[in-house]
Amino acid sequence: MVPQSEDELANNGLLITNYGMKVSVEELGACKRVLRVELPPESVRPKVEEVYRQLERTVKIPGFRKGKAPRRLLEARFRDEVRSEVVRDLVPATYRQALEESHLTPISEPEVEEIQFEEDKPFVFKATFEVKPEFEVKDYRRVVVSKEPLQVTEEEVDRALELMRERAGEYLSMEGWPALRGDLVYLDFEGLVEGRPFKGGKGENQPLLLGSQGLLPGFDEKVIGLGKGESKAFGLDIPEDFPRKDLAGNRVTLKITVKEIKKKRLPQLDDDFAKEFGGCGTLRELREKVRCDLLRQKEKAQEMELKGKIVEKVVDAHSLEVPEALVEAHLRRMVSQGIRRLAAQGVDVKGLAQDPEALRGHFREAALKEAKATLVLEAIADKEGIQVSEEELAKEVEAIAASVNLEPKAMRTYLEGQGRWEAFRAELREQKAVDFLYAQARVVEGGGLIVL
Repeated sequence: MVPQSEDELANNGLLITNYGMKVSVEELGACKRVLRVELPPESVRPKVEEVYRQLERTVKIPGFRKGKAPRRLLEARFRDEVRSEVVRDLVPATYRQALEESHLTPISEPEVEEIQFEEDKPFVFKATFEVKPEFEVKDYRRVVVSKEPLQVTEEEVDRALELMRERAGEYLSMEGWPALRGDLVYLDFEGLVEGRPFKGGKGENQPLLLGSQGLLPGFDEKVIGLGKGESKAFGLDIPEDFPRKDLAGNRVTLKITVKEIKKKRLPQLDDDFAKEFGGCGTLRELREKVRCDLLRQKEKAQEMELKGKIVEKVVDAHSLEVPEALVEAHLRRMVSQGIRRLAAQGVDVKGLAQDPEALRGHFREAALKEAKATLVLEAIADKEGIQVSEEELAKEVEAIAASVNLEPKAMRTYLEGQGRWEAFRAELREQKAVDFLYAQARVVEGGGLIVL
């Protein structure tokens, strides 16, 4: 129940009087606030008069010249319109002033209700919104976490070198050999569905890596075993769930001709390979370089894992209410990213995009944890005075811009245009808080040794 009298306001909430405006704040839990605003009639009349004067200048009423219609007639005809315009203008302006007076920073849009607006009576409304909870951070320095010793095996080095060989391999034309899985084949092909051509169903000298399933389901298997210059006609039954709706569930008939077959040749793993592809003098030196690179990768992955454990421990040590608006913001981002990932995997996400409730339920708990972590890390950054400088922002923008082949200025313009600039700054500040916790932590080696 929102207090109505001045005495009740003083006893039950924060009462502020400024230029006749009275503001009370009622707390509904740690995160929800109800702002009750009251303006005396003399503060509202000027706005009412302004709206009526504008009406007098603009409306046309039969029997009266513009601007000469009696006030009583305007009131009789346009009372509701005037009321709506006054409310539309007064509520946002008064709400902003009331927030300043009460030192509140909402993180959600207000729900405005119980608007009272009658002639010669106070103008009253309530606004309900969420704020970040107030809490004291604790137990975040010297967090103890354990890590396992890292090593790189000879088998891991061998696999990395084989991957280098694969990347350095080249496809060479081979005569007299049939097409096999892994070969690069160039084809002429023409396909029909129910006797009619279909989009993308014809090509000349088109490359196909056998085994990649790059055209139609079952197509690769029909090519395997053919030689250069050979032709073949065959049919394929396309599954009902195939992404191409014009082909799904249909039988496609195709005719193909093999124009060329290229087989992959891998270089020998020797000193020459080390010089050409590894920048090393010998194969022994290349193996050592690969070993060091793999170890650095493992160290980086382990550091990220340890940071996650530290944050989890610190966040779990705090009991606090998380605003629903903050959870919702994280949930929307997670659902959007989830839909994009599924789309990239070839999943039909049209239904999910239109009705993402299934994904929302899947990500709900994770969004709650992430929102709580954001609050705790922000509080730690506040307490420790952690900030993000303009130089740090510029450096991060440069790195992101380079990764997507954009100019830094264009990247910043994009972030600002999307309303993401301050969120970007907040994310960097949050990461700096994580780095701070990691630097303060005590890392216990597998044997019990504490790394300071």
